[in-house]
Order: sequence, then C-alpha cells, then structure tokens
Amino acid sequence: MKMGIAAMVGILRGMLRDRHGVSAVEFSLIAPVLVFGGFATVDAGMAVYEEMMISQTLRSGAHLAIQAESEAQVLAVLEAVASENFTVASGTPAVGELSAAVTSYCICPEATGTAVACTAVCTGGSAPNRFYSLSASKQFTGVILPAMTLTGSIHVIAQ
Repeated sequence: MKMGIAAMVGILRGMLRDRHGVSAVEFSLIAPVLVFGGFATVDAGMAVYEEMMISQTLRSGAHLAIQAESEAQVLAVLEAVASENFTVASGTPAVGELSAAVTSYCICPEATGTAVACTAVCTGGSAPNRFYSLSASKQFTGVILPAMTLTGSIHVIAQ
C-alpha cells in the first residue's frame, strides 16, 4: 500500500495539531533543573548548619575561657562540645573532621597592640590581661557544592 502525498501531509498536519504528551515533554525538560536546584539547596543548608555548629562550639569554649586557667582546659571543652556534632580530629584533620585550636596571649592595658609575657608587670604595677583565641575549621564536601573550608574564630578576654 502506497500512501499519497496528500495522505502524508494530512497525517503530518494531524500530528502537529495533536497536543497529547506536551506536558510530559515539558516536565522532562524542567525536572533535571528542579532536582539540581533541590540538591543545591540542601547542600547550602547543610553548609550553613555546620558553620552555625562551629560557631556554637566556639561560643561554648569562650564561656569557659573567661575563667579558665590553661589552654588545655579550653581545648578540652571545645573538643567535648564539638564531638556532639562533629568528628574531632586528633592530629592532622581528615576530610570532614573538625580541627580546633586554642592559643593564649597577654596584653598590657596601655600597649594594646603588643603581646607580652603573661608573667610581666605592666606600667603602674598591674598584671597584663589574658586573652584566648579560639578557632575551628572543617572541610565541607557537598553533593553539588564544591569542597570548601568552614572556619570560625573568637577572641575572649579572661578575667
């Protein structure tokens, strides 16, 4: 059976007017964009959450640092609080592990830009103010977002 040109043209016109399946085709074009956007949103949310948890860990350590007597005490609290939400690095951090650090330094009230020994005597016979610098960082690897380092730091004066 041979089809005539007129019959073929009629079939083509009918196909061009047929709207069945248009929604399925449109959805198949838009669905990958929606899925990608969903994963990117979840990734960004997880990164923000982890950064907030790093900040909370540092604030908890800062509360103790106000009355602490040593860097080791503050670091122990930082690691204890961090272990509730993260895997804490013991040494060189692996991907996904939180590394925390605490340093202390002293500054005389009259020379705020210069660190001095904590046993020094400042002008007027006063003792220097002790400061603690707390910092934490973690490598974040998302599904869609590129790998990035999340960091936080806080400086506290001990009284």
